[in-house]
Amino acid sequence: MAKWLLRSVFLLVVLVLLGSSIAIYFVFSPARLTPMVEKTAAEYLNAQIRFGGIELTFFSTFPDVGVRITNATVVSGVFQDTAVVSVPEARDSLMNIRSCLLTVNPVAYLTKNRIVIKDFVLEEPEIYAYVDTAGVANRKQARSKYGAKRPKKAGAGK
Repeated sequence: MAKWLLRSVFLLVVLVLLGSSIAIYFVFSPARLTPMVEKTAAEYLNAQIRFGGIELTFFSTFPDVGVRITNATVVSGVFQDTAVVSVPEARDSLMNIRSCLLTVNPVAYLTKNRIVIKDFVLEEPEIYAYVDTAGVANRKQARSKYGAKRPKKAGAGK
């Protein structure tokens, strides 16, 4: 009886790992995942976002689960920094990153409903943060679904 139970648990673990592998490498392949993330980012950010590739990592970051982003570029859609005359492409480029890896602990999420970030690694980041004379920062890229004005919350200003 114990031998049968042990084999069943082993088989279950193998099937879960096999199913995860199939989902990661075929369903969530970088060719499918990258355009989905670019499209979603374009809906929420007032910027041009381009990724060389986005892939889910499972085996290379085991026992954690991760996301690897390569050749990420964010170009501001808000304004251009006209003070940077010598480097025209730096006027509106907010960020360039060669590689980014974010890993999370899946056990903490499954048992405690907590997202625990284990690693956050940036390779060769180039970040250009700029605030113009009016106080507008190039890093404020979030789109507002309400336009320029947001509705006040109930009880605000009291």
